[in-house]
Amino acid sequence: MTSRCGPRGLTKGLQVEVITTNAINRDHTTVVIEQAREAGLVGGIFVITIMLRDAKFTNLTQQAFDEVYWLKVTVLTRC
Repeated sequence: MTSRCGPRGLTKGLQVEVITTNAINRDHTTVVIEQAREAGLVGGIFVITIMLRDAKFTNLTQQAFDEVYWLKVTVLTRC
C-alpha cells in the first residue's frame, strides 16, 4: 500500500485483507464475497487474476490471448 500522505494517510480506518482462493470456482468466490459483506462496508475489491503467457503481446497466439482474457472475464462476471 502506498499513500502520497505517508503512513498517516493509511491509518484512517483502513483494513486490508488478502484472501487466496480459486476465483474460477463459483463456490469459492461466493464465500469470499460473503466474508467481505460480514466484515462491513467494502470500499473496493481488486481482482488480480494471473495466467502467465511469456511472450510479447505481438507474439501471442489468439488461443493464448483468449485463455488469459476469458479467465479475467469469467472471474469478473462471478462477482
